[in-house]
Amino acid sequence: MDALHPSPFRSACLRYASLAAPPAALVGLIVPLFLLHGMETVALFAAPEAGELSIGAICFLLTILIAFPICVIAYRLYSHLRDDLTDIEKVIERGRQDWIGRLAVSFAVMSISAVACGVGFGLIGSAFTNARVTYLMAVVICAAYSGTVGFAAAYYITGLGEKNLLTLVGVVAAGGIFISFLVAQDDEWWRESISFLGYDPGSSIVFNLTIIMTGLIALTFSRDLIDDLQVLHQMGRIPLNSFRFIRVGLTLICIGIVGIGLFPTAISALSTFVHNVFAHSMALLFIIGMVALDRIAPDIYPAAFIRASRIAGGVCIAAFVAYYVLRIINFVTLELILFICFGVWVYLFNRYTKNYIRAQNPHEVRRAILGVRQLL
Repeated sequence: MDALHPSPFRSACLRYASLAAPPAALVGLIVPLFLLHGMETVALFAAPEAGELSIGAICFLLTILIAFPICVIAYRLYSHLRDDLTDIEKVIERGRQDWIGRLAVSFAVMSISAVACGVGFGLIGSAFTNARVTYLMAVVICAAYSGTVGFAAAYYITGLGEKNLLTLVGVVAAGGIFISFLVAQDDEWWRESISFLGYDPGSSIVFNLTIIMTGLIALTFSRDLIDDLQVLHQMGRIPLNSFRFIRVGLTLICIGIVGIGLFPTAISALSTFVHNVFAHSMALLFIIGMVALDRIAPDIYPAAFIRASRIAGGVCIAAFVAYYVLRIINFVTLELILFICFGVWVYLFNRYTKNYIRAQNPHEVRRAILGVRQLL
């Protein structure tokens, strides 16, 4: 398919985005009409301490008002039509619109969009210092911006797939932690741990919200992966106990990530204890999955991945020994090693699970999917 003749998937997403844009633009027209009423000229961007309502501030508000509801309504509406899915995977993809994922991903997309809006208008404001436009021009700019946000949010969320979810986890985690680096007041935080950013008064809110959102989006991704594994279990490829262990393990890992954000370290002795329990339990479950994958799910994954999985688990264990026993690395280094190993392993685990399903008899997979749907 080319740009002039998009695929049915792209056409559906574009059609829905085109329908979402006008209402979003209308909101962007009405809100500034009221908020800017009586002002002859409006600043393009004004520093918060100036106390002046600007186009940048209104667009930030509009981003929140528009992105979240559109994402909640249109969440994965056409993801089952994606071009990168086989016919069987499209059947599996249907029904993945649960409210946990819907709300978590919508909040994440809204937050990323709002941050991008703030950064964008901040850069524009720094380039055009003291720039002002007329009242009517400000209203037009806000309406055009709102329509664009509505179109982009609808187009993205209607076709959201597992790959997008994994990318979104990475963007939220990396972006939020990087912003935490920038706003942290204690320049020596790296001597403690990355989690110390959740205690620092400058970065605590950003860091903790980032970790909570990362855990919730990861839970959405994990639920998709669990759906795939449940199909394999229904086909008799994965034993019931193994499937239950993987399902519980993935869920607890995601809950552990959320718990790290909910219970920051150094706030109190209890909060630190709970934080460490979540963090170490999550790491332990990851390592068990890495080193024992061939026993948990025998004859599913290729030998090359099994070896890589064991190596990744060995690296994680060696990192723990290097920190707790040999004392040759600091805690931040340990965390970075674990994050890299965990992220790469989850990506490969999901990919090889998909590859295995694609290699199965389509009719057998379809029967298994119907069996799973009847159990729900």
